Amino acid sequence: MTPAPDLATLQTRFTAILATRRDWHSALAALAPTLNGSAQTHAAALELYRDNQRALWRAALDNAFPVVCQLVGDEFFGGLAQEYGAQHPSRSGDLNQYGAQFAAFLSGFAPVAQLPYLPDVATLEWACHATHYAADARSSEPADGLSGFSGATTLAMSLFDWHPAVAVVETPYPVAAIWLAHQTDTPSLEGVALDTPSNYVALVWRTAGESGIGAQAQVAAITHAQAALLRALKTGRTFGEALYAALSIDAGFELGDDFGRWVTWGILLPRAATNAQADT
Repeated sequence: MTPAPDLATLQTRFTAILATRRDWHSALAALAPTLNGSAQTHAAALELYRDNQRALWRAALDNAFPVVCQLVGDEFFGGLAQEYGAQHPSRSGDLNQYGAQFAAFLSGFAPVAQLPYLPDVATLEWACHATHYAADARSSEPADGLSGFSGATTLAMSLFDWHPAVAVVETPYPVAAIWLAHQTDTPSLEGVALDTPSNYVALVWRTAGESGIGAQAQVAAITHAQAALLRALKTGRTFGEALYAALSIDAGFELGDDFGRWVTWGILLPRAATNAQADT
């Protein structure tokens, strides 16, 4: 006599049935001997679970990828959500983590091939989503621009940390322009270069506010030189070294006002200048 499956096996089978889009009745039939009641009752109960699950997954993707939804339309996005759920069922009790593979899924999903920029938009939106829920900065506070630096030597030797809610996204399509175009009531991609892939960089950060509470993800297009400067600072280089990294990308790079704004907004958090020599 074949022993009854243990609880873990039954749970695994049940979860698999929930995620199965096709021929789930056959999968349910294999589980039926361990259930009480009629097959009709089993099917009705399972369909209720499946409806609730699909609704939760759809809501999670709506929350994380509103621009993708606008680009493909609500009905089509619903189909995407179902197909994604079948291939990538949630592995966490935290639905804010659901959707991490969505960009990769779109890259291999033939029905959206006519929108080649869509996976890149999803990549940016996931960065925005992660930024929204990222940790708060604990050890450093935003500075008042660059007023705390007494001279060029002090600034050159200074170290800066990224706020935890900051990301730099590099893609072949101008996703920052696409994202910004969809922050209005009448989104339009007129004038956005979509026909010729190139190399674009977007900066993502969070406005003031605790993680997930009153926080707003922000997006801006930045240059490759600016990205090089930011990445050098993230790896622990001094400002002078980071500036050299930017100039190696663009010999005509000018600091301008952006760096001061990044400090003022708390995107970059200055460490004590005296730590620079000890850390390098």
